[in-house]
Amino acid sequence: MKFIHLSHALKTIKILDLISDYLERKIMKNEDKLLFLKGIGKKYTDNEIFNKSHENILSNYKPSEKKVGLFTVCSWGKPYRQSYIHYMIISELIKNNLFDKIELIVLTNAGVIPYGFTDEYPYFAYDWDPNLETPEIKKIYIKILKKRLEEFLNKKSKYFIKFCCYLRHSSESFKVVKNIEEEFKILIPNFAINEKEIRKEEYDEISLGFYDDHDIYLVTKRSLNNLTTSLKKFL
Repeated sequence: MKFIHLSHALKTIKILDLISDYLERKIMKNEDKLLFLKGIGKKYTDNEIFNKSHENILSNYKPSEKKVGLFTVCSWGKPYRQSYIHYMIISELIKNNLFDKIELIVLTNAGVIPYGFTDEYPYFAYDWDPNLETPEIKKIYIKILKKRLEEFLNKKSKYFIKFCCYLRHSSESFKVVKNIEEEFKILIPNFAINEKEIRKEEYDEISLGFYDDHDIYLVTKRSLNNLTTSLKKFL
């Protein structure tokens, strides 16, 4: 059996990292191709593609009428409206005649995304797996999302009556919302039932023992009912 000397292994890893960074810079600058941004870490949230799209939203987004802004979760399925999680949330909003009264805004590693932009590139072409996040990556996510949400609110809050959210209470996105509440001196209530209060049988009723996702808590019957009931009182 042959053993590779540690210094050689480290040198190889460093070379591979340099090659990866070089290729990424080349691809990111290639405007003729639509790059699918799959990965986690700083370069998969703070990059030229996402930053340009964020600036586009800040420059061009203007709702046709004042509504309540509802910050919610992203999804594995893209575009979001094709995902199981978003389908169930939107279905409940429509059934309760609430969908036309609110503006859905997705909080994600890709940015702060009003629903009208979610079919545009790059928002249908990325994947960030929260199961692979480390404590350091979570800090990066929080820092960048907080900056983008600050910029969004500074420019766009005048177009909204008020804001609320529908997020897991343990999520990094909700941590950002709590920080924003304190910084902007505003109230952004979370209409999701805390996942710690959701019983296992409620979760299993939706997952059927086959589909495991952090955000299934958001589409349990009790949490969806809390969303619509709370929204009716909030509007």
